[in-house]
Amino acid sequence: MSKKPFFYNAQFITAAVCSSDFPTINNPQKKPLREFAIVGKSNVGKSSLINYLLNNSTVAKTSSKPGKTQTINFFTRADLHCHTKCSDGTSSSEELLYQAKSNGLQGLSITDHDTISAYKAAIPIAKELGILLGTGVEFSCSFEGQSVHILAYDFILSNPNIENLCKKQQFNRTQRNRVILGKLQAKGIFISQEELDDLSTVLGRPHIAQLMIKKGYVNSIEEAFTLYLGDNKSCFYRGELLQIEETMDLIHQAHAKVFLAHPHLLSRSISIKNLFKLPFDGIECYYAKISPAREKTWIKLAKSKGLLISGGSDYHGSIKNYLPLGCSWVDRDTFFSIFQNIL
Repeated sequence: MSKKPFFYNAQFITAAVCSSDFPTINNPQKKPLREFAIVGKSNVGKSSLINYLLNNSTVAKTSSKPGKTQTINFFTRADLHCHTKCSDGTSSSEELLYQAKSNGLQGLSITDHDTISAYKAAIPIAKELGILLGTGVEFSCSFEGQSVHILAYDFILSNPNIENLCKKQQFNRTQRNRVILGKLQAKGIFISQEELDDLSTVLGRPHIAQLMIKKGYVNSIEEAFTLYLGDNKSCFYRGELLQIEETMDLIHQAHAKVFLAHPHLLSRSISIKNLFKLPFDGIECYYAKISPAREKTWIKLAKSKGLLISGGSDYHGSIKNYLPLGCSWVDRDTFFSIFQNIL
């Protein structure tokens, strides 16, 4: 095999000697987890095979002496970056959670852009499915004249600071969309504000692109962005962004944590040295399908600064079908290092 296969990764939970030790992982029905067995003679590479399939050399726990491992190992994982229809995803809260269950996830944080409305429907479903939910939301902020995305984690849903930040950014989005629609109209592409409002709670360029496809102006979202909506294209308008220092301060006042989202996508013009003078709590080191080499760069930086580490797929559903839910993840210990307010 010339290339390692890509599988949904797993993470170590515990080792069991007998069936009474088997974990249930916050499963309300107390049903046992799904089990898979790899059987073979001693020291033939069973653990190595597991690590190979999962593309992670540290997952399978083994004894230092071949033939001495006498426990059954259990694994878990959590995706801390995903989106629903409440912002620019294509899945409802229910669809997202059932997809998470199907993909073997035991933890999730829904990080919609500028809204936390998905949690109302998500909480009872997550409890039913035995999935741990940690609160999250994604904000776009201004730093050195560029857009920088941050993730707020582990807040109380009713916190007024988080609610006010969402409302402020939703207002900014509305103003931005009006300018973009005006630019499109000048090019003979007619989309009304009413048509846009019917699509979601929080609206952005992907929603405009969807309507452009529906009305026959373009054939794909990629075409809409390449010709009209992408950064610095003819109908692009950045609009007003939240100031990153003020936003981080308000998040911290909400007793929440601030993480730098997908640092791998930062503009090269941004000074990393200046950026990390800001009081970040963590970095999203594991993201989408980036290479392990690029992950290591940010893991090293996080550790050198004593910052927490997070990770997620940035799942958007069919709008980004190349990023399946759970394609990037964190383990149980990492999940609980970030979240204390588990829903």
